[in-house]
Amino acid sequence: RKTIRQALSTYRDDYRRLDPQAKRYFEKSVAFMNDQGATPVIVLSPQHPQVTAAVSEAGWNARRRQLLAYLRSLQRTYHFHLFDFTDIAAFDGDPQEFYDGYHMTVANTRRLIDAVYAKASDALKTGQ
Repeated sequence: RKTIRQALSTYRDDYRRLDPQAKRYFEKSVAFMNDQGATPVIVLSPQHPQVTAAVSEAGWNARRRQLLAYLRSLQRTYHFHLFDFTDIAAFDGDPQEFYDGYHMTVANTRRLIDAVYAKASDALKTGQ
């Protein structure tokens, strides 16, 4: 409940748009990695489904849409793989395998890493 209260406050009061400075840092980081010949893998990780349900209409859905649109727009300029695992069903995650509203246990983390590895390997093999 405490996490949900904090998350509601964050999305309602503090996190109304993507931060321009964070976007600049992100773009510089991806550009640097690309300049080094690397293709980064960007993973959007989940929070506990109860937290997501509680904050969806308080701004989380809007921020997620903004973030995905922003990242997809960057793929015209930069090379990176983007995997959205914000829904634990996308990697067969277990809602019981969270320490709190944001941090997954080792079991869920392994599931996520396995799913990222499988998708990243497929993307790298096919050049997508």
